[in-house]
Amino acid sequence: MRKIPPVLDVSDTAWHAAKAQLRNTHQDLIAAVVDLPDARLFEVVPGKQGTHYTFYYMLHGVAQHEAYHAGQIALLKKASQ
Repeated sequence: MRKIPPVLDVSDTAWHAAKAQLRNTHQDLIAAVVDLPDARLFEVVPGKQGTHYTFYYMLHGVAQHEAYHAGQIALLKKASQ
């Protein structure tokens, strides 16, 4: 598991840069999924040989992960009101 570096810069500029990077990464993911042929969905992800970790499984995990964090954001927004 990769370590997440500590947040050292909490300025508005750093926050806007982090949000821009998130948007760019999300757009890159969308572009990759759009270009992924349906036939590849049930291929095992490289590096995950010998497991059930297909592209289909991975993309479901990505969607669940984003929904989880969206829920966290909603709770934080509600708590700050």
